[in-house]
Amino acid sequence: MHYMEVHTPKEINEQYAPSDAVNKIYPPEEWFIETGHPPLKAWYTKKDLSRKPTSATVM
Repeated sequence: MHYMEVHTPKEINEQYAPSDAVNKIYPPEEWFIETGHPPLKAWYTKKDLSRKPTSATVM
């Protein structure tokens, strides 16, 4: 998995920050945990676009 959180805006990182309850179970110094739900599932979008026929598609 790529680690980009050091480069993303603070507001985005805060959106996925785990709660104190989660951090109690998974201490941040031992685990990297994110929570929340993204507004768009980027990998699904990329997968769907890759399957979409284009004019360059040879059949």
